[in-house]
Amino acid sequence: MKNTMRLGTKWTRWLPVLGTLALASLSTGCGEECINSFDCQGTPERSDPRNPYVCQEEKCVPLYPGGAPPDAGSGNDAGPDTDAGPTDAGPTDAGPTDAGPTDAGPTDAGPDTDGGTGPCSVAHDPKLGTLQLQTGFAATESAGLPAGIIAVTAVGPGPLYTVYGLSGADQNVYSLGTWPSIQANSQSLFSVIEPSDRGGTFFLGGYLVNDGSRLLSGYTKSGANFPGYVSLYPTAAPSSLQYLSAPGNYTAAALPNAFLINGLGLGNATPEVGIYALQPQTDPPTTSLLATFDPAWEASSGYTAVTENGVAVLGYFDGTVFTNRLRAAAPSLYQPALTNGVPFNLADATELTPGSSILNVAAFGDGVALLLGDDSGWPPVYTDVSRIALPLSGTPQTVTPGATTPVLKFVDSCTQLQSLTHLGGDLLVGVSDKNGERLVRIHQP
Repeated sequence: MKNTMRLGTKWTRWLPVLGTLALASLSTGCGEECINSFDCQGTPERSDPRNPYVCQEEKCVPLYPGGAPPDAGSGNDAGPDTDAGPTDAGPTDAGPTDAGPTDAGPTDAGPDTDGGTGPCSVAHDPKLGTLQLQTGFAATESAGLPAGIIAVTAVGPGPLYTVYGLSGADQNVYSLGTWPSIQANSQSLFSVIEPSDRGGTFFLGGYLVNDGSRLLSGYTKSGANFPGYVSLYPTAAPSSLQYLSAPGNYTAAALPNAFLINGLGLGNATPEVGIYALQPQTDPPTTSLLATFDPAWEASSGYTAVTENGVAVLGYFDGTVFTNRLRAAAPSLYQPALTNGVPFNLADATELTPGSSILNVAAFGDGVALLLGDDSGWPPVYTDVSRIALPLSGTPQTVTPGATTPVLKFVDSCTQLQSLTHLGGDLLVGVSDKNGERLVRIHQP
């Protein structure tokens, strides 16, 4: 089994896999010292997890300038590597976005701090900043993001969606209201961290997903097989919160009444990199290995998403060529594994070939949205967010990927794309620039 390492996320503030690089950022900025708060980690004077350094106005500053308050917490939200711990015996793996997506601070000023006279003094759209929306898509509602929230998930069915947020400051999950009336909430629902690990050192996964009635998030620690837990919270039965062992849990997505976890293990399973299934209808929940990776890939963990029509988009980091791969599995391929507990080989699923490096993934209707770019150098150059339709046809059903269709294009680094997730059949993007952090809903008419 290969040890894996991912780079931190904010929301899915993904630190994508970039060959053997162990550093990451979201984009090039207009300043010198930092682009995001990941750049501010790693030195002894900045190692206090109760008062981490964050990137504000392109400078590394303490989250609490006057010293950490008594209740600041002692766990790590980000750290220089989540998912795998501080050591890496092999090549880095996919590290979102999610997924997805770590910036330890509650705010991120973005690259535009030039006082209105520098390269980022150009006009910024109130919703998308300097990102360019492409033909065939519409930017509808937008909402400001409360301070400290690093991941969100929206529970339907629509048209009303309840939004929940994961706080990187205290590792708790909060209800944020109904979209688009997002607002901060001082009362948390639950802690992602299993009680015996609170106060210790851990690496928050940076993802939050739901299956319609339950929320799931996770974290890992350093050590053999990177021990960790996922937290499972039934929204209608808060007292039934559970923590399940999930070594190396990296990204996750949800089907109705099932969660798919891309990692090193789940429950009592022998550690093995792959896709794991958690079916929460039973007590205790049923856990199993859903899909295995081909040994020839020398694979590490990758991205995970589930489309509105039920296609499971399952990813891995290809250790032979140091890049992220995605395969699309029709229900006819993965449903038997959910039923009988016998995993399928992910090599049997349809490979997606968008033509550029894959740097984050999210469901977008009956397809996926991909953050694409060039990761051959450092920092990576993000070019666009594109969509690939994944229609199902035939008996048994098969996936026939559509063309790679641009949704958003980058023209500069003045507006950063912080996250990708879904809101029903639409895409929800997190953006950050001189106008602050916000969520924007992208619709394909």
